Amino acid sequence: MNVPTINILLEGQAAEIYRHVSVEQQESLRRLINLVVQEFVKYSPQSLLAVMDTMSREAQAKGLTPEILASLLADE
Repeated sequence: MNVPTINILLEGQAAEIYRHVSVEQQESLRRLINLVVQEFVKYSPQSLLAVMDTMSREAQAKGLTPEILASLLADE
């Protein structure tokens, strides 16, 4: 079976974790990524935006403010 190779940008910690897990765990992660990508294309951009809006409303209801978000992002 010819399996194409692609590059995916990951945050440093995620990339480091991937590099240090077993070959079996790497294969499990590849299968998971395959499923995520295949499921992703089933949804329209509108439904993705709806999910993002819901997440935003829930975060705000739990006290997340634009200032807190900016502070969290600056800590990376």
